[in-house]
Parts: sequence; structure tokens; C-alpha cells
Amino acid sequence: MSVAAASGAVTVVSMPANRGLALRADIPFRQRRDGFSQLVVRREYSVIPMPVLPRRRHKVRTTVGMFAAVVAAQDAPPTAVLPSLPRAGGPNAAADTSAEDAARLERSLAAWAEVKAACGGSYSYIVRFTSAFGFGHATTITVRDNLVIERKFEQWGRPGPGKPPVAEIAWVETVAEIGSHADAGATPARTVDELYVVAKTVVETEPAPHHVRSLGIDLRGLLRHCSIRDTRIADDGPENGVPPFELTLAAE
Repeated sequence: MSVAAASGAVTVVSMPANRGLALRADIPFRQRRDGFSQLVVRREYSVIPMPVLPRRRHKVRTTVGMFAAVVAAQDAPPTAVLPSLPRAGGPNAAADTSAEDAARLERSLAAWAEVKAACGGSYSYIVRFTSAFGFGHATTITVRDNLVIERKFEQWGRPGPGKPPVAEIAWVETVAEIGSHADAGATPARTVDELYVVAKTVVETEPAPHHVRSLGIDLRGLLRHCSIRDTRIADDGPENGVPPFELTLAAE
């Protein structure tokens, strides 16, 4: 039905047949409603499933888990104690996680010492950043005999219809020019040994409230990333430490 105002009064008019959205209860299982891309799932209470972005699934699961723990505690006997829920930067995880990360990083450093000796200290790595809006940049660091000999910075704009992003070289620094550009986002010219030093500092730092630490080790046992980020920032938030990088040995 619809409601219309006329001369200060309210008039109720019945909706003609076959108009408006059909009730979910009248739609068979997994059929669409009125041509829209909305599948109806038949359950005790029929629902229309909504998609969840992959990067939000972890947050959704964490929230559901916390809610379930609270409900379970409320339904438990009066003597029950609400289970401790880990939180970023909280006392529940700080000590154990720091010790575990320190041990993982130490083993990774030993693996890197062997790999570095095998490649003669010659390698390169790339640090990429892509915004949630499509634009981004990349820094390539080239190391020979354990010394940085080149730093290259590329960037690309936001893509559009029929216009994929194209990386363009903004500048290239050679030995005498290393560190001469101060572009925002460009990765400092560091060797992997120096990245391990930064990672050690991150591991030894207890995250502040609302912050979490992440340590990544690849299949070779080598450092992949180690940083602390603010969980209150969903996209394009700053990360302090070693950003994710792709390592290529000179022999590869």
C-alpha cells in the first residue's frame, strides 16, 4: 500500500497487484527476487546473503568470536569467569609473542647469513605499495658485494576505464647519488642486513594500544616483512618497520 496526503488528511491507497518487491517468504530457494542479483537462502528465517570483502573477513570473524565469548559468559553459572580476549598491544600476547618473534627472527638471520654467502652479497629487492584507490609506487634496491649501488623509484596513477596503470620511472640514483631524493614513499637505501636490524628493533618494541606487530618469513626462511600498524586504520595506513619486499639473488 501507499500513503498520500490530500487537503490535510491522510489517504491510504492499496498497492496494485504485481507491484513492488516480492516477500522473501514467497521466493523459492536460491531464486532471484524481481530480477535483482539477490539469491534467497531458505532457512528458518529466509535471508539474502551479502558479500564480505576478503580484507574484512578477519575482522568479522574476530568480532563474532568476541561476541560469542561474551554471550557464553553471560549464560554460564555466576561463578564462571569471562575468558580473557587478546587485544592489540595488550598484556595477554605481548610477552609470548615478542619471545616467539625474536626466536623466529634469529633463525631467519642465520638462514640469511648462509644465503648471503652463497650469492656473494649481491642481490636486489623491490618494495611495492598499491593504494586502495589503485595508484602506487615501487622502489628497487640493488646491492653488489654488500653495498647499495642503485635505488630506482617508479610510480603509477589511478587506473580508469580502459586505462590500466602504467609504471613510470621517476628517478634512478647511482652510487654517488644514493639518498639524494626524498620522495614520500621511497624506501630508504638499505641492505638486507640493515633490514634485519630494523626488524630486531620492531620485535623488541611492545605495540601500543590499538596496534599490532606482524613478522613474515618466506619459504626459504628469510625475512619477508616486520612492522607495526594501527588497527584503527583500515586502508593505506602507515606501517613502521620493514615493509613487505621481494628479494632476488644475483644468481637467480
